[in-house]
Amino acid sequence: MTSPPINVTDRICSNDRMSSVKIQDEVILMNYEKGLLYGLDDIGSAIYGMIAEPTRVSELCDKLSVEYGAEPSVVQRDLLNLLDALSTHGLIVVTGENP
Repeated sequence: MTSPPINVTDRICSNDRMSSVKIQDEVILMNYEKGLLYGLDDIGSAIYGMIAEPTRVSELCDKLSVEYGAEPSVVQRDLLNLLDALSTHGLIVVTGENP
């Protein structure tokens, strides 16, 4: 069963059951349950670092738009794609729309 797509009102955080290691600007995540490794590029690694605590996706979009000087709609599209992929692999936790 697949989970519903993440939306901007959701709160998300990194999955504290995953082990990670930082190598230069990139993060490698280890999912021991599945026996898989996942690598994030420098931007993905920066985003993963921003979600150590539960964060609303819309707030993350705003931060990234300012930090990278990018169009909010482009940031939102790309961020939601990344978060959906991370969620599919169990690397983040979606905590819903709670305040």
